[in-house]
Amino acid sequence: MGEFSSRDASRSEAWEHLASRGLHSSWLLAIDGLISILFGIAAVVMPVAGALAIVWVIGTYAAFIGVVMVVVAFRLRTPPPVAVAVA
Repeated sequence: MGEFSSRDASRSEAWEHLASRGLHSSWLLAIDGLISILFGIAAVVMPVAGALAIVWVIGTYAAFIGVVMVVVAFRLRTPPPVAVAVA
């Protein structure tokens, strides 16, 4: 307990971004907390479904990042166009 996960880090970064844009509100925090409580209860009541959901999230994330990395690799491999000076 008391560990700080990457999910918590991304959530706090999102709240900092909202606060910097003037969108920070206590009712948004309350909704975020309520959703977290509901998902926590669902994970306790249905642990197999919770584990399966985590597997799907990780798999989807990995597939997305893989596609992004392939696209970036091809963009880095392709040389930039050479400008030709016209006299």
